[in-house]
Amino acid sequence: MYNVCFKRLEADNLELELKGFDISMINGLRRILIAEVPSLAIDTIKIHKNDSIMVDEILIHRLGLIVLKCPFEIECVNVSLNLHCEDDTLSVTSNHLVFSDKNVSPFSKNIEIVKLRKGQSLFFEGKAIRGIGRDNVKWSPVIVVSFKKIEEKYYIFNIETNNSINIHEILLCAIKILKEKVERLRLSVENIFGTQKMNVDVSNLSVSENDENNLPF
Repeated sequence: MYNVCFKRLEADNLELELKGFDISMINGLRRILIAEVPSLAIDTIKIHKNDSIMVDEILIHRLGLIVLKCPFEIECVNVSLNLHCEDDTLSVTSNHLVFSDKNVSPFSKNIEIVKLRKGQSLFFEGKAIRGIGRDNVKWSPVIVVSFKKIEEKYYIFNIETNNSINIHEILLCAIKILKEKVERLRLSVENIFGTQKMNVDVSNLSVSENDENNLPF
């Protein structure tokens, strides 16, 4: 018998009690959460002017690691920054980033990107696009995903996110991806055996609309 119980639910942390599930399914879900749930991150940057001490490559790398909070469905937005230091120093932070979609913003507005001295300028334009952690860790919406075996087919499952996406959307997306993978495997096996159908029940991998609506988020 399969059973899921919420032990702890916070904005960036979720702890589940899972009973009846095989360890292969638990670990599969963990790997998908880390590597295949998409999120938004700054990716393509064209630097028009950079008078700061930081070289362009390092600057672009730092921009990519800024966590962006946005709705799950957004695929791509433009981002830009154009500053000139008129005082002794100017601390350029994530709060200075300008996005083409008002629904996108840095999770933390106080991340220092670089410092400018008097007379220096920084001007760049680029795009933040959706990607997955398997391609680059900057696209992974989770920080830690772990599980602990209590007894046979009884696990404590923990998810800690970076706050880029609502935690329940991350979990439901991972479950959907896992179900699709199992379904593709089933169809591939059926094709190998021709018209012979194989009765494989994957219903326990899904979350129904009713279940989703009843989640305590």
